[in-house]
Amino acid sequence: MTDKFKIYTVYKGDTPESIAESQGISTEELLEYNNISDPTSIYVRQELKIPREKNFGDYKINPLNWGIKDYSSKPFSQAFNTAKQEGSDRFYWNGGAYNT
Repeated sequence: MTDKFKIYTVYKGDTPESIAESQGISTEELLEYNNISDPTSIYVRQELKIPREKNFGDYKINPLNWGIKDYSSKPFSQAFNTAKQEGSDRFYWNGGAYNT
């Protein structure tokens, strides 16, 4: 049987709102699934449960659903440097996922 949830690891700069948006769920759902009553209590490296979405019997493949931040609005070199400064080991840019 397949797990109903995937795990998202909190990175520096993440907020419940930014995590929920990147995962395609509401902030309220994120907090409820993880029994969080105080949204300011999340911390770096905390593991949060994110419900999996099914698409035609299989999981959607979208890097943004894996907790990768989207830096497509910036030039590539700036996106790379920003992601690295924020402590991310990966980032999304113009349709692709990249490691820092």
